[in-house]
Amino acid sequence: MNMGRERGILRWQLHHSMLTQHLARIEETLAGMAEPKGPRERERLEQLTRERADLQRRLQALGPSPNAKMG
Repeated sequence: MNMGRERGILRWQLHHSMLTQHLARIEETLAGMAEPKGPRERERLEQLTRERADLQRRLQALGPSPNAKMG
């Protein structure tokens, strides 16, 4: 088996897992936030929304798993 492929699969899995966990934390924070009342809360909400969109783009750019699956 080609060792480079195994390393690439592991790298993809780790990267995907980190992005997914970070995205889940951001979405949990956004779900817990009430309607922003002040400028700081509004700014924090906008920052989290931008960060969520960036993480979603990065996950999409990562693409499907390089691990070949049977069936």
